[in-house]
Amino acid sequence: MYTTTYTDNSLEDLSFSADAHVAHHQQSACEAGGFFTTNADATARLVGSFSAGPPPVNPALYELDPAADWTALMSTFDTSMAVTFHIEDCDGNTTSVTHQEVEPAPVPIFLPGTQAELDAMPTGTVLEDSYSTGDLNEAPDGVYTRSVTYRAVKGVAQDPEFTWEVAPRTSARPDGAVAYTDGRWSTPLPDDHLLEVRLGGCGNGPNVHFVVDDITYATDCDPLLYLTEGPHTVTLVVESGPAAGHSTTRQIDVDHQLVVGLGDSFGSGESRGDGGFADPNCRRAGWSAQALAALALEDASDHSTVTFLHLACSGATVGKGLLGPYPNPPGGAPVPRSQVTQAALDTSGWDIDAALLSIGGNDIGFADVLKTCGRYKNCPLTNKRGLIGNLTVPVTLHREAQAKLHRLRRFYARVSTCLTGADTCLATDWTAAMPAANLAIGATDSAPSGSPAAVVLSEYPDLATRTGGRGMTSPDGYTYCKNALSGLSVPSGSLDGIQDEEFAWAREVLQRGRAGTTFTFRKDVPGPDRDVKLHVTSNGLNSVIGKGPQGWTAGVGAFKKFRGHGYCAKDADRWITQMQPDTVVREKTSPFHPNKAGYVAWGTILARHLRAAAPPTP
Repeated sequence: MYTTTYTDNSLEDLSFSADAHVAHHQQSACEAGGFFTTNADATARLVGSFSAGPPPVNPALYELDPAADWTALMSTFDTSMAVTFHIEDCDGNTTSVTHQEVEPAPVPIFLPGTQAELDAMPTGTVLEDSYSTGDLNEAPDGVYTRSVTYRAVKGVAQDPEFTWEVAPRTSARPDGAVAYTDGRWSTPLPDDHLLEVRLGGCGNGPNVHFVVDDITYATDCDPLLYLTEGPHTVTLVVESGPAAGHSTTRQIDVDHQLVVGLGDSFGSGESRGDGGFADPNCRRAGWSAQALAALALEDASDHSTVTFLHLACSGATVGKGLLGPYPNPPGGAPVPRSQVTQAALDTSGWDIDAALLSIGGNDIGFADVLKTCGRYKNCPLTNKRGLIGNLTVPVTLHREAQAKLHRLRRFYARVSTCLTGADTCLATDWTAAMPAANLAIGATDSAPSGSPAAVVLSEYPDLATRTGGRGMTSPDGYTYCKNALSGLSVPSGSLDGIQDEEFAWAREVLQRGRAGTTFTFRKDVPGPDRDVKLHVTSNGLNSVIGKGPQGWTAGVGAFKKFRGHGYCAKDADRWITQMQPDTVVREKTSPFHPNKAGYVAWGTILARHLRAAAPPTP
């Protein structure tokens, strides 16, 4: 059943109004023809079917009567295009009216059920539903679509309702990666600290106004305001209609999360393909797990928004890049400021809510380990002076790696001082006038220098295993990769490739090792002395991270998630980029880093840790 109101007897101007009808439909001789309406003394019916207004989903649709028992609390709708109505009065005279709505207009609200069924419902019953009229036309003369959402209560007019949302500051590209616009990963931080907030009260009719912190906004029913972070008192007042004079007052909490991404290539998003690098000097990409975690936090609540500073740089170590200048990043342009110093400059006057940190892999020489193992057989036992650093005496690769792992906790302590510590930060840059700064991440009144739990330190993913296939099996049931990099060229020759025994050592000792244990390495040589006992004197990289050094949040989960998706996994299962056969091993390649699928999986894990460290307003 449809109700329409004509603004004049010529029937040339058709409009819809819920308030125009103050009585229920009355039986008339015209009703048998299908649809009917009333306007002053004129009675008419519509010939055929059309889609302007609520559809006949239920043959017993009851029009909401503003003067009767039911009160509309909220109705929203959207219309598009135009349709021609053929209208026939009771004397058989027919006229055509073309109706087009550019802006949405009020519509009658129809409740499902007969009048008897509705009358039997107790006072306070709330009915709500949504429906679309676009697919219910039998023979329309135009394409006309109307979507209606209603909520009605039986009884007296209720207090109005309103919505609110903070405008997002971090957004996604069409392919899902974080967008990089005008050299930024998020909308710039405003100097006046005002954030965009949209209020929504149009469901209560157009004649409403808002009062925010004692300031009246009477321009429209969904004003765009600029408010500071924190609590604000908002009142919605209805000026006309069945709820005229009613108001609702609520306190809203405008939330802004400032997240800083710091660290190395696993933080920057180093990879191969997948849209390239938005910031090639440091190889920063929108597919970074850090960036995707910040985007997930942005999408977690309409009442919170996120500013993400993407500062991680491929190849960075604690001393070179994170806490000091970076003279030779992959892009070639020296970075004069440490990431910590840059973060302090970029966030001046703002509180940093959380930091996502990926650091340590380059400090233990993991990239050099992979290169060495690709070139030399039995690489843990390789004894080459200067092979993985400026060594003063020849040592094996295994012993050098253990020594570097031993220093890791001391490095993390230096970083902690600059992020949340009370002592002087030792970060440096090449600008003498720049003071060192403590970022005070997650600072509160009770912890003015910052909260260590607001720093999420990411563990490193499993690069070395696949599911199934023949070969050496890991303790957790996966098959180690082998022959990785085999046959590829380097400036000094070709590579023998990384074998499964070497992958096993790198995975079980450098990543997962426990101090005080031994690892049996099987040499790739025949004979009875193939097995060599290697003493593990330092915890592995992920073992250190998993204990949450310095009180940081341990961003664990990536290693477990990546198991079976390593360098040698089948294409459909592989989450790690491979070196291509025609590729020369140089700094410009991105092997042994996650691909798009890997970063997406990792970003989901990191997002959970970030949300716990910086929970958004619900």
